[in-house]
Amino acid sequence: MTTTTASALESLPSTLLELICEYIGCRDCKKLSLHGFSLTSKHCCCAATAQRFSRVQVTVRGQKKLRDDLRRWSKMLGANDRFRHVRQLKITGFVPREKAEDAKVDLDTHMVEAEDGLSSDNDFCKPPKQPVHFWHGATRLSQEDNRQLDKAWQPLSCFIRKLSGLKDVVYAADGQIPRCILEAVHFMNCRLHMHTFSLRSLFQPRDLPQVIDADEYALATSPCLYSIIVPYYTWDEEGNVNYNEEAVLHGGRGSAEIGSCLSVAVSAEYHTDFSRLQHLAIRWWDENRDASASIQDLAEKVRNNKFESLHTLVSSLPNNDAHHEGLTLLLRHLRPLKSLELVGFASDKAFEALLHQHGKTLRKLKLMPDRQLGQRTPMLVLSHDRMQELSERCSNLEHIELPVIRTEGDKREAGIYRALAQLPRLKHATLQFQYSAGPTEEEMVDEDGEVLCQNMGYDEDIPPDRLREAYINAAIDYSLALSIFCAISSAMEDSGS
Repeated sequence: MTTTTASALESLPSTLLELICEYIGCRDCKKLSLHGFSLTSKHCCCAATAQRFSRVQVTVRGQKKLRDDLRRWSKMLGANDRFRHVRQLKITGFVPREKAEDAKVDLDTHMVEAEDGLSSDNDFCKPPKQPVHFWHGATRLSQEDNRQLDKAWQPLSCFIRKLSGLKDVVYAADGQIPRCILEAVHFMNCRLHMHTFSLRSLFQPRDLPQVIDADEYALATSPCLYSIIVPYYTWDEEGNVNYNEEAVLHGGRGSAEIGSCLSVAVSAEYHTDFSRLQHLAIRWWDENRDASASIQDLAEKVRNNKFESLHTLVSSLPNNDAHHEGLTLLLRHLRPLKSLELVGFASDKAFEALLHQHGKTLRKLKLMPDRQLGQRTPMLVLSHDRMQELSERCSNLEHIELPVIRTEGDKREAGIYRALAQLPRLKHATLQFQYSAGPTEEEMVDEDGEVLCQNMGYDEDIPPDRLREAYINAAIDYSLALSIFCAISSAMEDSGS
């Protein structure tokens, strides 16, 4: 008779194994490692169950497919009452009306790809990194259309009510959230994140004001509404005025305070109380002449202590000098932040304001400055000296995401890694390696001292020495990554970090 001996891993208490699974799951958005872990043994599979089913995404592609998908989910979650493990539910896609569905309508015409596919982040609730495209203009459905729409979504409403441990519902589907889904969210008393927020009935002719749709009013005043992403346009394609701006900015005066997380791209006067606002994301994906003025207006509101609870700022602005003053003022006047993300535009003065005002409190920092057109280096270059200053003045940083300009692994590049190693609380670092093929700084500088890119046509030859330099800097493989990791970790050990 043969006996099997449990491995050291399987001998661990279930509670400890579950903590290990939680650690694995939160670092792998697709949960491939977690699923691999669950296949190790029955004991490991059991320990991984809670994390494996913590997030569920339902992508709607018509009524029949929705019913089939929910039937499969119910069968899967019904085993051993896995419904209780679901913490986040994300809804994407679109339900066409019956006639459209029968005609096999081209779903792309309804922009249902807004947020299809699993989120690239471990948290469904975080705003997407790219703009969400969906139909947000004037739409008023008849009572019969609303009844049919509610009927189509009813199976999902019933499914939501089974998820006893649900904390967050993320609605990223095309079309307004159905009333039955909103009622299910209220029944579960969980947080609602609207990634496709638009009050369609507030697109109205200028001189013909109309009453807001009852279902949309219920959404705007929902006590569960926790975060919204609002696309802003003054007019729709038919010339109707968009009054969503006023609705959002006055949201705090209703029964629901839209104030825990706000991601808005608007140019506006702020009329509401944002004292409870904790997370602010400012995103302009295209050049906008109103952007710089809006940033300065926002900075003025900050100066007047309008954002007392803000701890996270995300700024994604086009690389334009017009934003220079507004962003710098905003960083200077904000209360010390815990998390800061600057993507696109970032200047030397903004970096100095970051260090001075927020250096002592920052736990998480992402800096990804763009290059300006025709220039070889980014507007803000994170050199060895700047990295050294960052490590000295931001000693509480735990998570960083920064660009590193490769220089063939010379002393300047190695110095950057040593500077990062001096962060005593650093837990996670994401480095984006950058390089360019072109002349040296001494070879091509404009009248203002800016280093320019070497513009070459398709029929021009790249000088061999520049080509060799580019290939060396682009050669990023396992060995290089391991050597950089070892350089940072060994330096951290030497410094006692």
